[in-house]
Amino acid sequence: MARASRARGNADNGRLPHRGRTAQHREMVGAFADAAGSGRGGPTPAADSTAGRGRGVPDRAYHVRGAQAHPHRSRVTFDDLPTLRAVPTVTAAQMAEVDRITAQDLHIPVEILMEDASRQIAVAARAFLGGSVSGKRIVGLVGTGNNGGDTAGALRHLIGWGARVAAEVAAPQERAHEITRVQIGRLLLVTASPVAVVHYASQSGTRDLEARAAATVTLALPKTGLLRPEASPYVGTLLLADVGIPHAAFSRIGVNTSRLFERGDLVRILPP
Repeated sequence: MARASRARGNADNGRLPHRGRTAQHREMVGAFADAAGSGRGGPTPAADSTAGRGRGVPDRAYHVRGAQAHPHRSRVTFDDLPTLRAVPTVTAAQMAEVDRITAQDLHIPVEILMEDASRQIAVAARAFLGGSVSGKRIVGLVGTGNNGGDTAGALRHLIGWGARVAAEVAAPQERAHEITRVQIGRLLLVTASPVAVVHYASQSGTRDLEARAAATVTLALPKTGLLRPEASPYVGTLLLADVGIPHAAFSRIGVNTSRLFERGDLVRILPP
């Protein structure tokens, strides 16, 4: 499964050795292969049907529907995702400008966008694997940039959904963005066996990488090249994910995204 780009730091006691090379342009290639809990402790207002009676407090069991109403969420696969055939595209330079507008002018921190991106990649991986990752082994390729941070964050979500994960870290600490180092640190915190989870690369240097993905997740809007016919063998199924960039940011570069995610925040792009 691959992941396509946007423009946005690794830690094991502050030191990370080295590995291979990651796909760029936000194309992160990996073998990506809730239980809803009660949450914050203490009784809910209507934990049983009598708790709310006579006090105007509704029984939540009658008001919660869908995923929250049952501890086993319905399994969503690629076939269940809404589809779009014609979507706007942007160049790398346009997307970089949108990122700048979002962070500097609209004051939405990169950390928030990365967390949204991480979850969307995890959701896409779960759909790719038939709607469940429980017990499945998933490997993420973690590079030095924000793509690597997205991947580390996605692995953290997948652990929470029952997956067994491994992170292949691509470079030493001094080459990694700070936010990616933070995400890897968080990944280490949620696993009982950090040595088994993060594998550091050999010192053998980098090589060219040609990846043919079964699926690609692109964030916010697709880059122009992803929809070209010659890209199809490398892209596979193309998914588009909303990561919380406001319409106003895109409107500043003359692109209308106001109705793009009306049917869902993760959609499947059909060939033109």
